[in-house]
Order: sequence, then C-alpha cells, then structure tokens
Amino acid sequence: KRIRHRNIVSMYELYETPKCLWIILELVDGGDLYHFLANATNYSESSAARQLRQALAGVHYLHSLGVVHRDLKLDNILLAGPVDNCEVKLADFGLSALVRLDEDGYDAEESGKRKRYTHLKEMWGTAEYFAPEVINQAYGPQADVWALGCVLYEMLCGEQAFPTRR
Repeated sequence: KRIRHRNIVSMYELYETPKCLWIILELVDGGDLYHFLANATNYSESSAARQLRQALAGVHYLHSLGVVHRDLKLDNILLAGPVDNCEVKLADFGLSALVRLDEDGYDAEESGKRKRYTHLKEMWGTAEYFAPEVINQAYGPQADVWALGCVLYEMLCGEQAFPTRR
C-alpha cells in the first residue's frame, strides 16, 4: 500500500482470511498493452515513446523504493483512459522482490548518493524478457530495464526480441 505512483496500479486494501487472500486494486479498464497492440491498426513511434516513458517512470519509482518487478512484459502494462491519450499502469507484482541497500550489489544513482543493491538469484518472470544476467548470475533492478527494452522492441517491431522455442 505504500507504493503510490500514477503509473502503477494502486492497491487499496488487503484482507486475509484463513482460506483466502483478497487484494482490492484500482480498476484499470483499458486492457493490457499486449491486446491493445494486437488490435492496433495505426500505432506510431511517438505513441510507443510516450507509453515507454510512463512505464520507465513507474519502474524508476519502484527501484527508488528497493522494489524489483521481475515480470515486466506487454501483458503486465495496463492502459487507463481514452486510447488516443491513455495512461500506462504497471501491474502484477506477484513476482516482485524487495532488495536491501547493501555493499555487495549493483550500483544505482539516486539523489546524488550511491546506493548498492543486493543481488537477486532466483529466476522468476517470463523467459522472453529475461536479461542475460538473470539466467547466468545474480541480478538487480537493471533486469527490469532490460525487460522494458524488450517491451519497446515488441511495441515497435510487432514481435518478441528473443522468442523462446516451444
């Protein structure tokens, strides 16, 4: 609930019972970016740039709080508002992780201070959007930035940058 940003789906309440967990989230009625692009007939580079900037703003905010999303993809980017001027909202934090500021990890610049992130080692998320370090070694918030690069490629080219064989 402490995460509040215009480009992140808001969580209003969390209820836990012995059998269920109930999460009350903001209603985002524009669908996800995957389905939007699948049906788009006239999608421009300027639209892609605007939507990516918004997604990056949300990711930057998450990283400033020590949160790594770990599953950024077209399906987890929602659209709110009218199609010609929609607002991007990051969603699905089921695989996200908190990282501690530490002396052992990756560097991140924030307010002129140097922060170090603890490495994450578990391989979570969607393989087509994995940064190389997710597969081969420990990783940090930079893996989210890689995933957004894969998202941008898919937005502009209409296909995944690194499709997996099935």
